[in-house]
Amino acid sequence: MQRDKWRIGPLIHEAVRNVFDIRAKLFPALVLAALAGSGLATISAIEASGLQTQLADLQLDGRLVYNYTSQDPEIPVKIDRQSCEALTNQAGVERAGLVINSGFFDVPQLGTGVMISRASATLFPELHQAGALVGSALRDPGPDFNLQLPDGFVSTATIMPEQPKGIDTNSSVIVPLDVLDTTGGSCRVIFNSYSDTKEAADRALASLRVEGSAPLAANSAYQENINPITTYLSRVSRFLPLLIGLLGGFAAAVIDRVRLSEFAAYRLSGTSGRTLAALILTEQALLGGTLASAAAAGSVVTGLLGYPISPDAVVLSGLASGLTWTIAGCLFTIDIPWRQPTNLAKDR
Repeated sequence: MQRDKWRIGPLIHEAVRNVFDIRAKLFPALVLAALAGSGLATISAIEASGLQTQLADLQLDGRLVYNYTSQDPEIPVKIDRQSCEALTNQAGVERAGLVINSGFFDVPQLGTGVMISRASATLFPELHQAGALVGSALRDPGPDFNLQLPDGFVSTATIMPEQPKGIDTNSSVIVPLDVLDTTGGSCRVIFNSYSDTKEAADRALASLRVEGSAPLAANSAYQENINPITTYLSRVSRFLPLLIGLLGGFAAAVIDRVRLSEFAAYRLSGTSGRTLAALILTEQALLGGTLASAAAAGSVVTGLLGYPISPDAVVLSGLASGLTWTIAGCLFTIDIPWRQPTNLAKDR
């Protein structure tokens, strides 16, 4: 080797050999980087799955379910059907529609005194495929079946999943609204868990067309004290990618300290300090890139396994961790390229 005569290609090839060769001293750091990246994706998947489970449980308790109705129960109002159903087109709204109770009827296949309600297909999308929906409290989950309604009409019925508090249809049979149902006494809305609920709720209230003298009120069965989304976003583990990168860079730097005789050989054979610094930087970048690649691959695998994970978020976390690894590894070894070759040889 001649001083400062390294070309980029051979330099990168040398760094790749120093990292990916199974006999290389940095190979354990490569394994650590791969494990760190896949572990980062796994932890993200577990946290995201836990959040989704928590949000699903809270929604069943009525979180983000609002019932827009008259502020004064003694003064009913008529809410326009189209304006209520149109809320589903607004940002932050998951489902919305009218529910009009027809009364209690005997349904031989389900029992006596069963509530029959007419509802919007925008609130119950299953009504696009089925003529009737049976509440989860009336029948165990199972295949579709033919249900004879009180008017004698036989309809294909589907068992509904459990509905959240505020929708209040788990003990009802739901059929589509009639064409004559142009208004209703209340508009029921389910907002998206990740939306700005206050802004979306105010926008929905302002969008409803109402007949009647009483003002509308937005009622919810759930009173939220702690926002689970805010808690999730402020969790301490969000700094884990940086910590993993920092520890990984430190571990790689410790290994580099064991390689002082190897670095001394580079210097004594004519490699300049600047070129050696570039070699160390390339090696650390390869390790950081391995971590980021493992995190990206892990996000794909966990996504295929059905975890509700955001690949973009995991990839960004992996990149942040890999970049931290690269910077930390270089900082912890910043003195090595500039030391005298003879001193490097003595300190091996």
